[in-house]
Amino acid sequence: FNINNIYFWRTIAKQEVDFIINNENIVPAEVKITYQDKLMKNLTFFSKQYQTKNSYCITINKKESKHGNIQQIYPWEIEKIGVTDKHTNNANLIYGNNN
Repeated sequence: FNINNIYFWRTIAKQEVDFIINNENIVPAEVKITYQDKLMKNLTFFSKQYQTKNSYCITINKKESKHGNIQQIYPWEIEKIGVTDKHTNNANLIYGNNN
């Protein structure tokens, strides 16, 4: 994992995804207090546009979802999407791309 491989995505039409992790695969992730299907439109659009295998909503309040390809995870489960520090094996919540 390299912190320089974390980005955000925004279009001219103001569609955005909080985090795009570019490791071996492109992995989009949104951060929401509570999961709501209606808040996943941009994540779903990105996943279809770029044909991502997995997409994630990092939340503290999981809900039933109509979007089968969006996996809901708690912040303390972030290692499931490959955002870990390989040197310490500790999961790190990354707040931006610090160059």
